[in-house]
Amino acid sequence: ELPTDRPRPAVQSHRGAKVSRSLKAELADALADLARQEGSTLFMVLAAVFALVLGRYAGTRDVVFGTPIAGRERTELEGLIGFFINTLVLRTRLDGNPTFRELLARVRRESLDAYAHQDLPFEKLVDELSPERNTGRTPIFQVMFNLHNEPVQVADFDALDATPIGIDRGLAKFDLTVSISELQHSDEGGLFAHFEYNSDLFTAATVSEFTDYYVLLLETFVADADLRLNELPSLAVPQRIERADWTGNILTHFGTWLSRTPKAIAVSSGRSSLSYGEVNQQANRLAVRLLSLELTMDSEVPRIGLIAAPDTPLVVALVGILKAGYAWVPLDPSWPDTRLVAIARDAGLGAIVTDPLLVDKAHLLSALLLPVIELDGKVTADDPQVTIEADALACIIYTSGSTGAPKGVMQTHQGVVTQVGRYSQALGLSPADRLSGLSGFAYDAAIQDIFGALLNGARVCLYNVSGCGNMAGGRSLTENTALLTALVADSITVVHAAPSLYRYIFGGELNCSHDLSSVRLVVLGGEPVRRSDFELYRSRFAGGTRFINGLGLTESTLALQFHADMDTRLVGQSVPIGDAVAGLSVALLDDNGEPGWCGEIVLTGQGLSPGYWRQPQSTAERFGPGSVLRTGDLGRRLPDGHIVYVGRRDEQINIRGHRVEPAEIEAQLVTLAGVADCAVTVVERQGDPWLIAYVVAAVPHDQPVAAALLDALREQLPAYMVPQAIEWLAELPRHANGKVARGALPKPRFDHEAGVGPVPARSELEGKLQSIWEEVLQLETLGVHDDFFSLGGHSLLATRVIARIRDQLNIEVPLINLFEYPTIAGFAALMTHLSCRETGPDSRDKLISVSR
Repeated sequence: ELPTDRPRPAVQSHRGAKVSRSLKAELADALADLARQEGSTLFMVLAAVFALVLGRYAGTRDVVFGTPIAGRERTELEGLIGFFINTLVLRTRLDGNPTFRELLARVRRESLDAYAHQDLPFEKLVDELSPERNTGRTPIFQVMFNLHNEPVQVADFDALDATPIGIDRGLAKFDLTVSISELQHSDEGGLFAHFEYNSDLFTAATVSEFTDYYVLLLETFVADADLRLNELPSLAVPQRIERADWTGNILTHFGTWLSRTPKAIAVSSGRSSLSYGEVNQQANRLAVRLLSLELTMDSEVPRIGLIAAPDTPLVVALVGILKAGYAWVPLDPSWPDTRLVAIARDAGLGAIVTDPLLVDKAHLLSALLLPVIELDGKVTADDPQVTIEADALACIIYTSGSTGAPKGVMQTHQGVVTQVGRYSQALGLSPADRLSGLSGFAYDAAIQDIFGALLNGARVCLYNVSGCGNMAGGRSLTENTALLTALVADSITVVHAAPSLYRYIFGGELNCSHDLSSVRLVVLGGEPVRRSDFELYRSRFAGGTRFINGLGLTESTLALQFHADMDTRLVGQSVPIGDAVAGLSVALLDDNGEPGWCGEIVLTGQGLSPGYWRQPQSTAERFGPGSVLRTGDLGRRLPDGHIVYVGRRDEQINIRGHRVEPAEIEAQLVTLAGVADCAVTVVERQGDPWLIAYVVAAVPHDQPVAAALLDALREQLPAYMVPQAIEWLAELPRHANGKVARGALPKPRFDHEAGVGPVPARSELEGKLQSIWEEVLQLETLGVHDDFFSLGGHSLLATRVIARIRDQLNIEVPLINLFEYPTIAGFAALMTHLSCRETGPDSRDKLISVSR
């Protein structure tokens, strides 16, 4: 379906508006000529282009829309008075990258097939297909297209000029209805297009853009009917930023600012701050200590594990490891010890660097007989004499792996410099900026924050979001108000965060002390960004603040960006990820490797990762010759040229900014006692992603305790990779090739048998509602977050719930409220909210107390 500007209401209101466009006679004549040349009709040409526009906006190659037909194919019916109109459903496939001439042939065949069956009533088709009924949309199709080619009689009043005036009824039967009329008797001729739209879903600006693109494609194909679909023009070409000279190793660029502003603050935290000069001298001290270990090279420079809290020593460690000519491997202290040991072994670490807060954690890896170097804050003035090539390994960042074990993503000095250069140019970073350090340093986003500051003479302010290390004297900022207060106190200019953290920080109430006027950029990435995130930005930040959404994998750090301001108009409920940043090109490839407007996002350019550490097969699968990266992410290109993220082509999922391979979780889960088989997937619950493990017990009817399985996983996996619920199945559904049919996995129940106990009622009102639901649904242990309709509720049972609320609580609630708020928690919150407004002047949507 078309992406909407506003959320679809539970029940259609049919409120509508219209946008109209005139098409000049020259274009109309050219379209008619094209139709004659191809043995089709004007309707077929117009419908083919219309299907193409729908496909571009909806991001699909399978388009369905309705069209009315007169139903008078027999001549003896022409003179009869009566309503013979029927509705046909036209389905157009846009796959295979055809030329428009070939697409028109498809539409011609499909239209003729539909005409041959025009006597089948649309109501009968609905009965036979029996689609899921929804009060918020019409069945089978939501878009209607029609061409009126009947003669238009123009009134002639001799001396008076008469001009037809369209009447805006303020109604819309469908999401979008397009009616095109041939102006056969007007002086100018041509076509008149009338776009009637549901104003609850779309804005006038969106529909106007839709009409502009429709006209653009009509003009395009009239000029060249052999143009292929992947060559379609865009309404606007995104501006590209010219690439500056960002070459060499990381330390060269750091040294530029060290020599210019040695006393400028480079990094600060709740505990301390360090200038560029102080970072350099403490890093020299660490480099000398590392070099004294006399580590030997193998195929790459020595790798050094780094385990540290988000504090100033972290930045000293990063620079010091690089000054020794070595590469850093981040070890997140929140990860289980078994995972840290596995990474240390896989990377072949030569030593571990840590800060005083986490020295005990570092020594837990002593079983590997690795030397542990504790940062002591001492300084060495002289830089170590080490030659560092631009293509030398700078870091290995471990992510979730599809083979069942974490995989290391390599990056070189030149790769880091290139990525930071692109980030710096796109954001216009300068020494005056203060960048937020909200991301864990074991993730690629930290490269943008830390080196985005250090290579631009700016300051990075680190925040202990996770409470890591119990920073005595510092700030453990796990509470959103404390985080917000710290950001304000540090006069942050660039806020960079994962969307889930951004919502947590800025989604609450602000007070007068939370002055965000210093923020000039809000930068989001790591997980899909919603339209509500953009609206939050507009409500929280000053008028000059800009909004940036981007896509960046660990393999590329930064790939695409979308820039917006307070006046930017979005289309649909998602925020685009934009277009490729300077120095990169992007293509959307379909399953056949053909470029088009939707498909896998494939990057080409410099600065990409050289591949995966000691995994040549995985590297060959994702990386191609000529600096090509197949991201596995799916996107669709909007008519304005920007790209929208639509999902993955594989099973990889995104959990609060972390890319997770279900295979790694499954590999750990299947080794646990009592588990014969399993599959892990993600579902959305209350707007948040939930990891669900579907498990087959080794012994039927003798299932292990779900909580025990989850506890065992916590010993092996990071917290964000531990499923939030377990569903027990007799067997996993599979395709004919033996692979798990993830689409056939049942919907989770989220009950106590699934490993997550039902959340009990937390108030008297929730308790009363719970009793009513249990009685109506004939269930015993409901939780306040259980969905009424997912538990077997339907409209008839919903009326019984409303009746019992009226009888037992003496309150009248509209039935529609239960469809809008189908959980006990949500329904109780609504009742509480509305009851607080009873004394207000508008009683339209209030609860009504019923006298007894």
